[in-house]
This record gives sequence, C-alpha cells and structure tokens, in this order.
Amino acid sequence: MSEEESQLSILLAQYAQLESETTELKDEHRRCQKSLSEAKQLLKKQDSELEELRKLRRTEVEELAKFRDEELLLRNRINDLLTGSQNDAERHAALRAELDTL
Repeated sequence: MSEEESQLSILLAQYAQLESETTELKDEHRRCQKSLSEAKQLLKKQDSELEELRKLRRTEVEELAKFRDEELLLRNRINDLLTGSQNDAERHAALRAELDTL
C-alpha cells in the first residue's frame, strides 16, 4: 500500500470514529432533551400544586381569622352577661339591705 493509501485509510478510520462519536453525542443530546422536557413538565405540575396549596392556606387563614373574631365577640358577650348578672346581684343586695332598714 502506498503512502497516500495509508493516509487515506487512517483518515477514513478517523472519519468513521468521528461519525460514531457524533451519533453517540446526538443520542445523548436527545436523551438530555427528553429528560429536560420531563423535568419541565414535573416542575410545572409542582408549581400548580404549590399554588393550589397556597390558595388553600389563604382560605384556612381567612377562616381562622373569622373564627377568632367570632370567639372574641362571644367572649365579650359572655363577659357582658356576667358583668350584668353581677350588677343585678349587687343591686338586689342593695335593695334587700335598704328594705331591711325600713
């Protein structure tokens, strides 16, 4: 084999090697693109789920605030009733004492 044929043979072998590596790189690129696409879809789904959880949390916080307001109103009403009962008892005692003095 001549020098040119030998060099041509080496170049063809290198070309075949490069083609093989190029094919492997393209396959790897496709796999990476697919993984990236799947990761983006998963992230989008998780973002949606997170937003739904945030909405639920806001609703829970609003409901808790309403319950606290209602509890405060009821406590105040109970205190008013207890104070009124105490005042009624004091008036009754004062009237009883006044009647006793008569």
